[in-house]
Amino acid sequence: MKWYSKKNLKKAWSYAKIDVRDDFIFDVINYEDIKMNIELVITSLHTKIRDDQYCPAPIIKINVPKNDHSVRPGTVVPIVDLIVLYAIAQQLAPFLDKLLSDSAYAYRFNPKANKSNEPLFKDRAKLNQINSEENTKIDKNMEDETAVEVGFPSGWFESWKSFHKASILASKEYQHAAISDITAYFENISLNMLREILKEKLNDDIHFSLIDRLFRLLEYWDWNPTGNLPRGIGLLQGNDVSSFLSNLYLITLDREMIKTVSGDISKYGRYVDDIKIFTSDKDEARSALVKLEKVLRNLNLNIQSAKTDIKPAREIFDDKVELWLDKMDRDNDNKVENAVEFFETTFNNNDLFKWQRPYSRCLTVLREANDDRAVTTALNLFLKDPSHRLLIKNFTYLRNFVVSKNYGKEITNRLLEKTFTFPYHRSLMYRLAAYSRDNISKLKVLAIVESKNSNLHWFCRMAALFCLGTFPLSKEELTIIGRIIKLEANPQVIRASYIVLTQYPGNELKWILNNINLFNSPHQEYLRMYLSRLSKDDKLGMSFLSKIKNRSVKAPTFIHNLHLLDLLKTSSNVENRKKFKEVIESKIKDCENEDWPRVKSRLDQIYQSFILNS
Repeated sequence: MKWYSKKNLKKAWSYAKIDVRDDFIFDVINYEDIKMNIELVITSLHTKIRDDQYCPAPIIKINVPKNDHSVRPGTVVPIVDLIVLYAIAQQLAPFLDKLLSDSAYAYRFNPKANKSNEPLFKDRAKLNQINSEENTKIDKNMEDETAVEVGFPSGWFESWKSFHKASILASKEYQHAAISDITAYFENISLNMLREILKEKLNDDIHFSLIDRLFRLLEYWDWNPTGNLPRGIGLLQGNDVSSFLSNLYLITLDREMIKTVSGDISKYGRYVDDIKIFTSDKDEARSALVKLEKVLRNLNLNIQSAKTDIKPAREIFDDKVELWLDKMDRDNDNKVENAVEFFETTFNNNDLFKWQRPYSRCLTVLREANDDRAVTTALNLFLKDPSHRLLIKNFTYLRNFVVSKNYGKEITNRLLEKTFTFPYHRSLMYRLAAYSRDNISKLKVLAIVESKNSNLHWFCRMAALFCLGTFPLSKEELTIIGRIIKLEANPQVIRASYIVLTQYPGNELKWILNNINLFNSPHQEYLRMYLSRLSKDDKLGMSFLSKIKNRSVKAPTFIHNLHLLDLLKTSSNVENRKKFKEVIESKIKDCENEDWPRVKSRLDQIYQSFILNS
């Protein structure tokens, strides 16, 4: 069977749709256009690859904050091309994973990958049920297929926890610990060297062909912005295939480190580029670090001097931190009480570096218990601290309480400040503001101003448009958004603009939908099909309306249904219109006894537009 057979591409799709759930960049409609047209997507990919006509779209790049003064490069592979990446990876991963030492814990092949709803790599093995670190249950008011943000941060913790437990055991058995990290690891991986490592390990023509196909993709996405030859240095950050490949790049390091500790793998462990070596012989520890640096230099990598040291083994873990992590573990029957105790008696955000991990776990335990006592702290940290993992953790916790708490004013005030923050951070503020249900007029005005500001980072503008879609907009305001499409080059901004414009009533909306074919960007033909089919296909419209009927307005993510209702309001089918009227009136009634002015006014606008279209 060819690697690009429809069967294999469908399997790759099942992996890709899990992977995108924690992409650095969110999609304004959760890729519903691809999901609706997936059979066509698969057929098109199969035909193009078979006929040697396939060409990937450019990757999307974003600087992701590490702290308040530095960033790391983040990338998003367009979801259609991610299917191709996984189609190749699923052919290679079972063979390549066997080459890795048991001392390498991260991103291992999932032996259950041949079963439905199982990801290709272990680090996502429980993402469909829970976030392995944080016991994050999927919102029952959301479909699994649309639960894009539920997995934040990704389900990496199961493998990391094994690494962490092994390290703790070793720290109790041995006297010394040599610890190290690699400087800008992903950015400095040599694609040529990685290709040769894989070819050396899989020495046959079939695998050679797949490896070459894989690296043509990676080199295309690594193309130098000046238009010269590919740099050949750097692996994409942000998808599990890259993480798996990065693991393989250090096969030689694992082998040499295990030799240095006389073959005892209990002394050595690695989680991606986090390296720990345990020994009771300090000379052996020094020898290991010398060998470590030599091997890394041969791979064109360098150790991080600030994170490389030999310490007493028992000092590399903080007993108080580990105690709280155990007390809030998902298997602890008293985890909720312990989380409350930690938050009220121990956590100090002035010493966040020390307490970040137990704080993150505390937030999830409290969220699962629907306990909002950390909201004030989480909101303050969310608005002030841009570091990615903490930012996402606070975002996920806060979003859980948007139906009972109002964040709009605080977020708007922070957005209006002239204090510097990263575009990624500003975009997350707009996202949380979109979920918040209070009606802040200053927020709408600011979002309109920033969405049309071509000098602002495109991700901020896209997020501002996402937020605008939750406000009822006048025809004059919609006209402003319509002008963006005529002048804009960034496809993500254009995509978000079209979703906002679904607010237009009747014939004006039909005109917008008829002209979206002018949006000629890679893979965006599926957006045109999605919008057109929903507004014109009565059977499909009835199906989506039934789903919306069963979705609670109380779900934080109900806002994802607003553009769907806008598209369905134009139906001319009598039966569909009767059902639509029942659904929209029911949702408006659900808002009447709640303090949700923005959601209610947005639903009122859709209803009025529906009536005008009678």
